[in-house]
Amino acid sequence: MPAFERPGSRTPAGIAGPFPVVGESSRTATRERIYHAVKAHAIAYEFPQGGRIALEPIARRFDVGVSSIREALDRLVAEKLVVKDQRKGYYALRLSPENIQGYYELSRLLLAHELKTDGAELRNRPRQFERIAVVLHRLTRIPAPGPRSLARYTGEVFACIAGLSGKPHVVDSIERANDHLYFVRTLECEFIVTVRSELVQLCELLMNDNRREMSRLIDGYHESRITLLPRLFDAAALG
Repeated sequence: MPAFERPGSRTPAGIAGPFPVVGESSRTATRERIYHAVKAHAIAYEFPQGGRIALEPIARRFDVGVSSIREALDRLVAEKLVVKDQRKGYYALRLSPENIQGYYELSRLLLAHELKTDGAELRNRPRQFERIAVVLHRLTRIPAPGPRSLARYTGEVFACIAGLSGKPHVVDSIERANDHLYFVRTLECEFIVTVRSELVQLCELLMNDNRREMSRLIDGYHESRITLLPRLFDAAALG
């Protein structure tokens, strides 16, 4: 088993993409594949928290040079998903209740602002509308999606809301928050039984452009998660 994987760990479903499209060079495709795979492990906290990340086992896993792994990790450093010490190398993040709360607050602030800003309805953005329709279908099918999928769907819904006003920097900020909140969102499913129904309701409101109700639901979503953090960290011994 590769040294950078915990027993039983796996790449979070749906997170390793998007994969390169046809026509990209083989080298670029390999770089993107490595970046997304290493990122998937980072946001799922599958590296030992606060521990040094060994490059060689990852390089062997992908049959590439250490420089390729270093390039991927440098991108994650820029996204604040990995810490770099110029002399000692790369280190995995350590979960912090304060940091997680900060990303929840940022998410709530940005989404609330976007819903108050005039912008195109989702139905006038075919690609985004289809994206939410697919998420809604997956949320309502049987068997019910697991915590990893629910965390991913939450990020997709919030990214679509962030894109209503057509401001790329807002979408980028929400997607950055989604990355940092992914792991905690998988854990909170053990405490909050309404995650799936909340997302279904948000999808339906988004498709019908009911911004007032979306604002109310999103505010309640973030408040409940922030309130849960002390209990979640205590129960999971993450603090």
